[in-house]
Amino acid sequence: MDVKLRSRMDNKNTTILIIDDSKTNIGILSALLESYGFQTITARNGKMGIQGAIFSKPDLILLDIMMPGLNGFETCSRLKSDDGTKNIPVIFMTALADMESKLQAFEAGGVDYIIKPFEKAEVLVRVKTHLTIRKLQQELKARNRELAALVHIDGLTKIANRRYFDRYIHQEWKRIRREKGCIALLFIDIDEFKPYNDFYGHQAGDECLKQVARLFDQASQRPADLAARYGGEEFVILLPDTDKSGAEYIAKQIQQSLRELEIPHERSTVSSMLTCSMGIAWCMVSDLDFSPELFIGMADEAMYQAKTQGRNKFIVSEKKC
Repeated sequence: MDVKLRSRMDNKNTTILIIDDSKTNIGILSALLESYGFQTITARNGKMGIQGAIFSKPDLILLDIMMPGLNGFETCSRLKSDDGTKNIPVIFMTALADMESKLQAFEAGGVDYIIKPFEKAEVLVRVKTHLTIRKLQQELKARNRELAALVHIDGLTKIANRRYFDRYIHQEWKRIRREKGCIALLFIDIDEFKPYNDFYGHQAGDECLKQVARLFDQASQRPADLAARYGGEEFVILLPDTDKSGAEYIAKQIQQSLRELEIPHERSTVSSMLTCSMGIAWCMVSDLDFSPELFIGMADEAMYQAKTQGRNKFIVSEKKC
């Protein structure tokens, strides 16, 4: 397999839009690019070029400057003002070789400038260079999105972590205070988890945490709900716009679902199966001086009350916040 054939295979999913009022130039450029496997679409004026870019989302645009109607500078400016096309690289192609025209091309949003009459080898090199840059930029953005997500995800259970929970509860608290709404929080602790870990081993303990995390995540089904690992064997479920009865319903569903998991716990003093204790904080958020931290403390204290009262139950703490 020669180099040219490999290039054709690499380029087959790449689309280049050529905007030029010269039928001859379009023919030459199309033939050149298609001989290297690129897909090409063409437009004979700026207006049609903009429509083609919006519809087809090409990977790169070759744009003539001197065209009737919208010239290349205006066309490029409009492409860069549209969210759907602003990130598509534009290479200007023109007979205008003066510095003022070059500067205007870059000010309009172009990434490069090729003087006519163009050399085929130069066109190919510049096209490949900017396609490579675009690909690297897209890969970097995707990687950054992945890294941003990882910052907010607990590595073991794959649900939200403490850091994301702390940020999210402050965000929702402000919203609900503005709307004079209600909010509920479940603070959950796995009963006697240390004896479980000691008896079954840490690998089994990790698997147990993964299972209950999935259960808690499934219990928070609405878009605004959030289940998170708070630390160790402690979890929280934030339920915006949820009243006391709604929070109690979720707690009962969790108890039922945990029973159905039937995770054995031979070292438990409560049950032969794994159980949890829950504290529920609930309030109507007003303009009074009450913080998310105090609200979390309410749920935490209610959870400890459930622990001291025999475990495997939930206690509700409510307040006008």
